[in-house]
Amino acid sequence: MTTPSPTADTGAELLPIATPARTRAALRTLIRPDRGLALTGLGILVAATAVGLLVQPLLGRIVDIVADGRPAGDLALPVVLLVAVAVVQGLTTTLGLTRIARLGETVLARLRERFVERALNLPADRLERAGPATSPPASPATSPGSPKPSAPRCPRWPAPSSRSSSPSARWPCST
Repeated sequence: MTTPSPTADTGAELLPIATPARTRAALRTLIRPDRGLALTGLGILVAATAVGLLVQPLLGRIVDIVADGRPAGDLALPVVLLVAVAVVQGLTTTLGLTRIARLGETVLARLRERFVERALNLPADRLERAGPATSPPASPATSPGSPKPSAPRCPRWPAPSSRSSSPSARWPCST
C-alpha cells in the first residue's frame, strides 16, 4: 500500500491506497475459495461462444441452398439446426452468467465483510488524522456566501459494536 501523505488543501493525512498489484492479489484471495465456480462459469461461457460459432456455417448453408435453387424441403435441416444452436447457446449463456453472477455476489459479500471488519477496527485517532468527511460540491455548505453548518457535537470515539452494527442505529448527535 502506498504511504499516507498530507493533502495539499487541508493538510489532513490520507488513508492508505492499495497499489494495482496489491488490488489484483486481493482479488485473487477473494476468488480463491470459489475458483471451481469461477472455472465452471467461464468454461460454460466459452462453450456457449463455441456453440454460437455454428450460426455462420448454418446460415451459409441456407444461402447456398437458396442460391442453388434447390427445393424448400432442403432448408428444413439447416433451419432446425439453427434453432437448436440458438436454444443451446441461450441456455448455456444463461447458465454461465448465473454462475458468474453467483461468484460475484459471493466475492462482494466477502469483500464487504473484510471492509467492515477493518473499518471497525481502525483506530479513531487514525480517522481523525484523515480529516472530516467533505460535503459534495453542490452542497449548500460549499456555496459561497452561505452560512457554514456548525459541527455536530458527536462522540469522537468508536461506537460500541452492538450499536454500530445495527443498520438503524443513530448517533446521539445534536447540531
